[in-house]
Amino acid sequence: MRRVAGFEAVGGSITVSVAILHHPDLLMRETMKRILAACLLLGLTCVGCAQTSPQTEGEATPKAATQEDNQKVVILYGGRFNPEEISVAKGTSIVFKNKDRETHNVKIAALDVDKDIAAGDEWSHTFETVGEFAVENAIAQQPMKMTIVVDEGE
Repeated sequence: MRRVAGFEAVGGSITVSVAILHHPDLLMRETMKRILAACLLLGLTCVGCAQTSPQTEGEATPKAATQEDNQKVVILYGGRFNPEEISVAKGTSIVFKNKDRETHNVKIAALDVDKDIAAGDEWSHTFETVGEFAVENAIAQQPMKMTIVVDEGE
């Protein structure tokens, strides 16, 4: 690398100019450093996104409908219930978890259930009546619907 410096005096002020001429190998190293820095920044950005709260659509939806003894989970996220249909035995509790950033609602008209669930909260209901029940989010701008089938079990 070679530096070329120049001084110029004009009307009482001095201007200093420095030009750096790069050797091709040095230019390649500088380019590689910039690419590495960009990759590192991108990697840190991706890690930061993975650690934030629920993702926007187009990203993975949280897992749902896990069976634990007499309990299942339904996730309210991304404008839908997950899963959209679930079968349970009589006496099973379903935990409705709101993973969105807005309040959702669980309305089961046939059972006179109407419950708002704030963002990040959850609510549980135990199903003691056999039948097929339509569930909706009564306050959603887009229709959110699911079906719960309750049977006698084994």
